[in-house]
Amino acid sequence: MVSLIRRLPQCGNNLFLQANKNHINNSCLVLTRNTVILKRQWAVPLTNPGDIPHLKDKHRVFKFVENTDAVKLPDIQCILTDNIDGIGYKNELVTVKRKFFRNVLYPAGLAMYASPENVEKFAVKSEEFLGSRWARLTLKTLSNMYLAIPMSGDNPWVLSKEHVVVAFRLRGVEVAEEAITLPDKVITEPEEIDIQLKMNGKEEVTVKCLIILKHKDPSKDVIPTNLPTTLKRQKKHRQIGND
Repeated sequence: MVSLIRRLPQCGNNLFLQANKNHINNSCLVLTRNTVILKRQWAVPLTNPGDIPHLKDKHRVFKFVENTDAVKLPDIQCILTDNIDGIGYKNELVTVKRKFFRNVLYPAGLAMYASPENVEKFAVKSEEFLGSRWARLTLKTLSNMYLAIPMSGDNPWVLSKEHVVVAFRLRGVEVAEEAITLPDKVITEPEEIDIQLKMNGKEEVTVKCLIILKHKDPSKDVIPTNLPTTLKRQKKHRQIGND
C-alpha cells in the first residue's frame, strides 16, 4: 500500500507529460493557408547534370521577398440567391469583400460564386432591377417610419405637399414634392393619414403620418394618447427645449 501511494505522483506526472505531448503533436498538425516567398542571397553555382551542388553556408542565407498572406486581395464578384438589404436583389451580380463572402454569404447559402456557368444561368444585370442596392433598405426604413407633421395651432391651414416635405426634413430625410401623393380629401384638422412615396419613379411605399398642432405658446401643445412611444419621447424633448 505504501509503495502504491509513492508511485501515484509519478504515474500522474507521466500521464500529464503524455497528455501535453499529445496536445503539442496535435497542434503541429494544424494547417494554415499562407505562403512566404524567399530568395537566396547568393546564387548556387552551376554543376554538371546529375551532380549534387555543394552548398556553403552563404547559400543558406535567404532574403524576404513577399508574404502572400499579408497581400490584400481584391473584392470578389458573386451572385445573390436572396434579397439582402444594403447589398442587392436575388440573382443580382454584386461585388463584395472576400472575407464577407466566405464567412457570411457563402456559408449561409445567400450567394454563389460568379463562375461563367452561374453567370450565364442565374445572373441578372443591375439595370433590370427596380432600384439600386439601397432601395430595399430605404423602403424598409420608410415603411417603419411614423411621421409627425407639425401644423399651426393658431392659424387655419390646409395640408399640402410642402408641409410633408418639411416634416420629412425634420426627420433627416429629403423628399421631393413630386414623389409625394396625398389623400384625395382636403385635410384641415389633426388626424392620422397615410401618404404614398414613389422612389426612383418606380417603387412605392406607404408612410403613416400623424398631424399634430404646434402653438406659439408651448404649454398649449397636446400630446395625443395614441402617439407612438418614440414620437412621444421626441415631442417631450422638444417641449423641454422650448421651456
